[in-house]
Amino acid sequence: MSDSGDRVKRHAKQLFEQISDPWPEGDLWSSHTKRTIADFVYEFMSCNTSITRGAHILNVGSHGNMYGISNENHFHVDIAEKALESSALACVGDAEQLPFADGIFDLVLCVGSVVNYCVAARAIGELGRVLKPGGWLLLEFETSESLEFIATSDYGMDVTLVRTFYNGSLEHIYVYSRKYIEGALAARGLRITSLRRFHVFSPLLYRLTKRERLASIFSTFDRFLHKIPFFQRHSANFLMAAYKGHDQT
Repeated sequence: MSDSGDRVKRHAKQLFEQISDPWPEGDLWSSHTKRTIADFVYEFMSCNTSITRGAHILNVGSHGNMYGISNENHFHVDIAEKALESSALACVGDAEQLPFADGIFDLVLCVGSVVNYCVAARAIGELGRVLKPGGWLLLEFETSESLEFIATSDYGMDVTLVRTFYNGSLEHIYVYSRKYIEGALAARGLRITSLRRFHVFSPLLYRLTKRERLASIFSTFDRFLHKIPFFQRHSANFLMAAYKGHDQT
């Protein structure tokens, strides 16, 4: 996995050095993803007032996005240097090798499918390592249980490299089973307290038509379909909030 993993990571660095906005205007799929993440972060912050303005926050793979969090100690890390030009507290870094000491952040964000360009278990290990006991991780990832992959050899695999799409282009990323991600979180003492599913039906439409823009229109039905057990099992994307217990170091 290391050779292909390096290729995926090199591609990600090259790709995100070249673009100014990872959520390009006019890309309906990306816009829905960004909006869902922002809503999830907002609701989390609204319910967790213990994370104050003085809290230390780490945003991994941020591309400079704040996700609505206004905080004087909001640190940004990204593999692409150009993506961090507008961030005051930032450094170039790899999610699998974070340049921070153990247990120093109150909240860690890793959204925008960052772990799908990484070996997820390694990245989650690092995210958990730098998180304080009593801290929180907000994680988003793309899953192999998506209807985009149903009836293929990739479907339901714990770890598999797939060819998929991004803003009109084809690229390779890793996708993971929910069970695999949950196991990696548990290994770091992280307990999932809430989750959200999105891109539920639209991946199937993309699979059938290969028309990204058409499929994106059906993302609006997520609010209804994610409640239906069949679609719950086949969401393409998951957002999770996970808590690190005080007995974990």
